[in-house]
Amino acid sequence: MKTWEGEAQIETGRITELNATLTPGQVSETVEVVASVVPLVTTTDPTEGSTLDSMRIKDIPIKGP
Repeated sequence: MKTWEGEAQIETGRITELNATLTPGQVSETVEVVASVVPLVTTTDPTEGSTLDSMRIKDIPIKGP
């Protein structure tokens, strides 16, 4: 395939659609996919945090009677 570049933001739990137009290239060409990952949890910084709203707290499963 010939060179094609594009950007897409991939998020957990969501469908991402990317419409790339690929055209035939030389046999010697290669395909390279590069990705960067954003960590969901920061283990090195204790000051970072978030809050839960009341609906999310009500949805937390409780173990026991």
